[in-house]
Amino acid sequence: GKTIQAIALLLHRAAEGPALVVAPTSVVPNWVDELGRFAPTLRVRTFMGSGRARELDELGPFDLLVTSYSVLQLDIDALAKIDLATVVLDEAQTIKNAGTLRARAAVRLRARHPRPRRRWGGPPGRRLDPTARPGPRGAAPLPSAAPRGP
Repeated sequence: GKTIQAIALLLHRAAEGPALVVAPTSVVPNWVDELGRFAPTLRVRTFMGSGRARELDELGPFDLLVTSYSVLQLDIDALAKIDLATVVLDEAQTIKNAGTLRARAAVRLRARHPRPRRRWGGPPGRRLDPTARPGPRGAAPLPSAAPRGP
């Protein structure tokens, strides 16, 4: 459900410019498959492996980069220069500690919308650290994706 909601948001904003999905390495192929199935109008580019810098050339509307948190951390200088329409951070608990390199990299991403969305993953009892600094420009969870209290 959360992935489909994120894809719907990406489709809704596709004409505004390029977008970025950051996910754990193990689920990047799943994102690419789901995007191909539910969002065939998006030009999906996997931003991983050698030669990935070429994927940043001439990004525009309907372009979507899918990458891992590890690559985000490595290539944040290049990714931070891109004016993105939307950023989706899958499994956002990966950046819950604001002091980590991954969290600091995520905060440097630039998105046109003032409140990019984070997706929570895992069991409903898992919560992001409430004392942690918010993600990119005050990221907030999608309403239906937020963990619910007891």
